[in-house]
Amino acid sequence: MKYVVQFTESESGWGGEVWFNTYDSEEEALKEVKECNKDLPAMTPDYYIIAKYLGVMETVPKGYKI
Repeated sequence: MKYVVQFTESESGWGGEVWFNTYDSEEEALKEVKECNKDLPAMTPDYYIIAKYLGVMETVPKGYKI
């Protein structure tokens, strides 16, 4: 069982990518989400990466292009 964080990268006009990282504890996973999202502006920029905590999973989803 791993604690999973989903990362989504997006660039206006170019699409983006989604990938997943695993962590050994919920605290470590939530710390990474907070660190990744700390500088996001209120308005959507042309390029950004956002993190989302998904919780505990037995299998990690595969990443994909968007």
